Amino acid sequence: MIVLDAYGLVALLGEENAAGEIEAILRSNDAAMTATNLAEALDVATRVHGIADDDLQAIVDPLLDTTITVLQSSSSEAWRAAQLRSRHYDRSQRAVSI
Repeated sequence: MIVLDAYGLVALLGEENAAGEIEAILRSNDAAMTATNLAEALDVATRVHGIADDDLQAIVDPLLDTTITVLQSSSSEAWRAAQLRSRHYDRSQRAVSI
């Protein structure tokens, strides 16, 4: 399973450079993302790329039904993610979003 962060879906929706790579991941039918990252991607797609809510829903809902599994996170996973990022984040070499 490949777990996408918000950037992956944003790149696809905004037709950014990584869109082709994300399409290939989605074709594998083994992609997932957290609900938090999904919310972030939808927000950016609307605010930055100007995609209307109805259009966005028409694009994303079929992906969620067939291609992207939405993962729910627990508080222990949130703690672990924060610990990993705080210990390994480096703006120039590992700029991983939370």
